[in-house]
Amino acid sequence: MADGAREQTAKAQTSRVTGQEREMTEKVMDSQRRIADTLTEQGGRTLESVAQASEIYRDATGAHTEDMSALLSSYSVVAKGIQDMQRAWLDSMQKSVQTGAKAPQDMMRATTLSELARIQRDLMRQGMEVLLEGNARMLRLAGKIAEDAARPIEDRARRLS
Repeated sequence: MADGAREQTAKAQTSRVTGQEREMTEKVMDSQRRIADTLTEQGGRTLESVAQASEIYRDATGAHTEDMSALLSSYSVVAKGIQDMQRAWLDSMQKSVQTGAKAPQDMMRATTLSELARIQRDLMRQGMEVLLEGNARMLRLAGKIAEDAARPIEDRARRLS
């Protein structure tokens, strides 16, 4: 009788935790959507600002057109790179949410405390793996952006020497 009551209590607690996790996942996804919208809007404003700055610089440079062209080319690479980083970040967040979304179902199927603990451990490992992969991707992108953005400036500097 006591075992049945404990089992019912454990199932009720698991169900409550699952509901809380589902609610948290929905909140995270909603936050990510808002962040994605904000990032997209900021990216658009950044590109617009770069275009406006390009026009202003073009007007002001006259004799330094090639110099400014190299700089603007570099800025354009950076702006595109920022968008690539935003997409990478959003992909990473989506993978993280997807990893966590199936956990409540797996937890509900657990029949023992040790099985539940294994599921939680695996979820933590998968979450950390997604986080590490996402950060590594962001760092690789940052390095590529820096290299690609420096190239037009270095080429112009060599022609001036």
